[in-house]
Amino acid sequence: MIGDVTGRNVVIVDDFAISGGTLIRMAEVLQERGAKDIYAAITHGVLPGDLTRIAGSSIRKLFVTDTIEIPGRVLLRTSR
Repeated sequence: MIGDVTGRNVVIVDDFAISGGTLIRMAEVLQERGAKDIYAAITHGVLPGDLTRIAGSSIRKLFVTDTIEIPGRVLLRTSR
């Protein structure tokens, strides 16, 4: 990570996520360094398993494109 994020809103951009572990860890680092609101955007949301780790993380919203079809599944909704 390069730069000062103190008091700033941050967007993490990644090409894919399987479990979300990398996104969650990056969000933790950003939060430790003083980031305000943390958002994440991924192109390929594989996300085959339980999404409670992402939902319980400091990621305020997760944006996923529809490159991989996940029929009838809401990926993440938070009301933080």
